[in-house]
Amino acid sequence: MNYNRNNKITSIIMYAISFSFLAFIISRYFPINSDYANSPLVWREFLDKGVSSFFDWRPTPDNWYFTVYPINFAIFFLLGDDGVIPLLISTILFAALVTLFSSEISKISNGKWSYVSVIVGTTLLPQIMLTDGFVAHPFAHYSTAAYGFLMLLLFTKNLSKNNIYITTMIAAIGLIANSSDMWIAPTFFMPILLVEIYLFLSKERRVSHLCVMAAFFGLSITHVLPILMGFDIQKFEIVDISMMLQNIYGSIILIGETINISVMKGNIFYIASFFVMLFLVLISVWIGWLSGGIKRYVTITLFLSLLGIVSSYIISNNSSFPGPPRFFVNVIPCVFAILAINLSGRYSRLLLVITILFAVTSINSYETKKWWAKGVITENNQYIDFLKKHDLQYGFGDFWDKSMTVNWISRGDVKIFPIFIRDGYRLDPYSVRWQTMRSWHTEEFLNGLPKRQFFAISKGRECSDVEKCVIGIQERYGYASEVLTFKKMTILVYDDGIPF
Repeated sequence: MNYNRNNKITSIIMYAISFSFLAFIISRYFPINSDYANSPLVWREFLDKGVSSFFDWRPTPDNWYFTVYPINFAIFFLLGDDGVIPLLISTILFAALVTLFSSEISKISNGKWSYVSVIVGTTLLPQIMLTDGFVAHPFAHYSTAAYGFLMLLLFTKNLSKNNIYITTMIAAIGLIANSSDMWIAPTFFMPILLVEIYLFLSKERRVSHLCVMAAFFGLSITHVLPILMGFDIQKFEIVDISMMLQNIYGSIILIGETINISVMKGNIFYIASFFVMLFLVLISVWIGWLSGGIKRYVTITLFLSLLGIVSSYIISNNSSFPGPPRFFVNVIPCVFAILAINLSGRYSRLLLVITILFAVTSINSYETKKWWAKGVITENNQYIDFLKKHDLQYGFGDFWDKSMTVNWISRGDVKIFPIFIRDGYRLDPYSVRWQTMRSWHTEEFLNGLPKRQFFAISKGRECSDVEKCVIGIQERYGYASEVLTFKKMTILVYDDGIPF
């Protein structure tokens, strides 16, 4: 009795330490860009206009409506604030839940202290996962991973219960999460479905479990919820063979850096780490298969999760080499859970060495000592003050350069609407960009804006040469009443409005 109580207390202490470190390291790597503004801006529109704001907003195919938004909205409501801190809290929360769920899966499957290695692995994440892996981003696949590991945790518990209601709950979570981010389909939903098929064929599950899981999976991959709500959906396109071959090499590099245990940096060390960890994972899977029971099923599901995302990446990624590491955020929790479940006991020293090497390598990868967001917030506030000083409250600019962030940070005091610059320096205020309100791009809205307007021009996605853009836009729309400069940004002010 006292032994179990002490175990629980120790687990709580370890989770508390993990949460504290995740809060610290994520806050260090928490940048601010236009992506971050989406749920705060939708929240404000929701408070003002109600449910219609969800349909006015044009989300990306990864819409986050059913996964991240409910959590963010709850935090906004409880804190009475929709600024940086609430988003930081939700980002830390999702990361902590991945640690909690994945380590509990290991604990249930093994019952030994080896689950501590899962806590260490998912807490001391390498820099690549915090930055390019977007773990420190409030709208990224790691938030979806929290839902995926919740599904897997329920699945693990249900292996001994065979409860159809738990199966239905797992399937419903999969449907809802997939309707926000299709990444969960190959990483968690499909692996669980495949193991359910195996359980049915081996006569360890009734057919009702398989039918429920298959039905919900079918609804999820056909995008029923997003289509019914009129949202854009993610199209899955297969790349050519040459690109697949490049993706194979790219995935080795990215995964090798993600699970690097060499304490060194460089592709040769990433490749070596990849194959060492692959060997250990394959040995662990074999041990799990021979063990049978819950170890077998959980290990195979975790392994299928790895195969699912790697194969999806290889056949569909069309990004330049080596590609985006954000797709591989399930790798660390899955790998450490597989190792922890199967390498305890006689192989516990090997597990300890791997965990220590990974921890040291991850810590060695950290390069920043400053809170990334602080500089961005300061610069945006300086820009807001500059615009207010010149009586500029309504303008247009590049989505990625101080437009949506100004809307968010200024709490609506200054509004900058993102628009495209087309060929011939034609400003296009009518095309609706992802992550903006459709109503912002209507003639009724544009005609209702105050006459004093501005267009902010900076080097970026919309303008490759600021000087040429300034000349071209003024030749097309008339000379500006004023031309202002804020750092590297040129601001064209029109007292009588921009004649679109």
